[in-house]
Amino acid sequence: MTTPDAPTARPLRADAQRNRDKIVAAAREAFSELGLEAQMEDVARRAGVGVGTVYRHFPTKDALVRALVVDQMAAMTAIAPGFMEAAQEDGWEAFAGFVRACAETHVRDRALSQVISTQPASSFIDVAMDTGLMKASANLLRAAQKAGVARNDLVATDVGLLMCGLSAVLESFGEAGDPFNPHIHEALLHAHAAGIDGPTCVEILQPGYRIGDRILRPARVAVAEPEPESVGAGPESMGPEPVEGAVEEVTPDSAEKLVEATGEPGADKPDADADQL
Repeated sequence: MTTPDAPTARPLRADAQRNRDKIVAAAREAFSELGLEAQMEDVARRAGVGVGTVYRHFPTKDALVRALVVDQMAAMTAIAPGFMEAAQEDGWEAFAGFVRACAETHVRDRALSQVISTQPASSFIDVAMDTGLMKASANLLRAAQKAGVARNDLVATDVGLLMCGLSAVLESFGEAGDPFNPHIHEALLHAHAAGIDGPTCVEILQPGYRIGDRILRPARVAVAEPEPESVGAGPESMGPEPVEGAVEEVTPDSAEKLVEATGEPGADKPDADADQL
């Protein structure tokens, strides 16, 4: 005797799907700004829909937060193929890079991550299975184990714990207006500007990451220096030399092009001495 298949969820109408997408985007914004204090009314107002519409899609706040968990884990899963390709050359760096990239998604939005962390552990495991994140983690871990650079007794669920632990101590840094420091900043663009006393970070192209005092990656920045006092008045009055490592003047689209050229933050390798997560 066969058992009939469980009914599958009917796809949403186009207008209902648009409302759901708007609600999830508004929830991400509300929780990022207000943390756990965000209410369903805040989400409805930001989404431009009625509170009843929010509750029809998400009966409870926990259900809405779970949708954000799904979105976040789906984004992590989406970057895994690139690391799997890299695993053919370097199993450890591919695995470690994937873990760092996933941890960075938490660091970039600490308030939202704190809201998501209120979900029970079982929810994370279920979503990781449903989104394919568990499988992606297992594949990358297996590649590292095959290369002999990861312990054979580690399993995919351990990777999730590692990501959570790393995101708890990983800190991002770099803000426009920070004095340029070659020890923690990497200058990618250069310009002159009035009203500053010395080399200053005027735009953060990619944030830096550190654990305590240890820099895992410098912040990639656009740097401005004080305007020369007079042009053509001789070498002694031409102003400071360009910041070492700065490659070009800032143009409207040069920042975007440079970020694209340097790749996603998660794909970066750590400093030469950063051989651990």
